[in-house]
Amino acid sequence: MIASLNGYMAAKSAASVVLEINGIGYEVAIPLTVMDKLPTIGEKVFLLIEFVVREESQTLYGFLDETTRALFRRLIKISGIGAKTALAMMSTMTAKELLSALANEDHARLSGTPGIGKKTAERLIIEFRGNALLSSSGADFGVIRDDDVEQALTSLGYKKAEIKRALTAMPPDATDTAVKVRAALRFLAGK
Repeated sequence: MIASLNGYMAAKSAASVVLEINGIGYEVAIPLTVMDKLPTIGEKVFLLIEFVVREESQTLYGFLDETTRALFRRLIKISGIGAKTALAMMSTMTAKELLSALANEDHARLSGTPGIGKKTAERLIIEFRGNALLSSSGADFGVIRDDDVEQALTSLGYKKAEIKRALTAMPPDATDTAVKVRAALRFLAGK
């Protein structure tokens, strides 16, 4: 699985970029909110990648930070929300704006995305209600509790209630999955 790409910006289009790495060009779909933050052609760029395989396609999706990638991962797990719809949502709102709309149950904001109607907006709100992706304080929507952390702790034998407590106590500066797992383990060990 491809987790990240580090190379030179070879080309940009409306919805994707081409990263050149050792003479190979990788086309990566990018939300418009991320596209604005990318360097110009010829400059070096590092992208976190979500590799989505479907019967009809294999697509790389690129993000600049773990928060945005984790949100994308969570969105595509929801029934009726495919990668293209998730990308469209993340192209109309930043990760922070989208998390805020979900936390505030802002149906109008969510259904403002093409392909998202009232029923789908309601499903999104229900799916995210109480989800660890939204910060426990309800105010800091930039922090995402990555599903990878939950999976890692589950594989180590921790119960859901313990994991939830550890994620709630996660320090705001924990942005990397490995850092989050270590912080959760310290919390669970009582240190």
